Amino acid sequence: QGLIEIATQTEVDAGTDSTRAIVPNTLLGGMKAHLSASGTAPIYACRAWVNFDGTGTPSIRASGNVSSITDNGTGDYTVNLTTPLQDQNYSIVATIGQSIGNTDLFVCSIKSINNSSVRISSRQGNKDFTADMDSNMLSVAIFR
Repeated sequence: QGLIEIATQTEVDAGTDSTRAIVPNTLLGGMKAHLSASGTAPIYACRAWVNFDGTGTPSIRASGNVSSITDNGTGDYTVNLTTPLQDQNYSIVATIGQSIGNTDLFVCSIKSINNSSVRISSRQGNKDFTADMDSNMLSVAIFR
């Protein structure tokens, strides 16, 4: 009810006025500038991410839109989303490691995917990666 005042680009960039509305062209211009993004290509946000320790009972160090990690066995984890995505057509970036200084090679692969979770596995090896292993450093990011 009443009048709506539109924020200027300067007000959007400052991010201090909570009384004015933002319209798409100022929001995108302001967001791109704050993300250090240049050019005209669209920006796609990370929809969920997690950093967790997969040894013993998995424990989340930090996350966004991740409700929990399910331990399905050695080196087998399900990342459960708090708010599901509209479909399973998203991209997953997963990294795995062990303690600093460990020179073994590690592989993280996707076992299954749906709109509310992704199941990944972690393996260790020097040539064939046949050894499932729990890792103390895992990170997963989901983009859509």
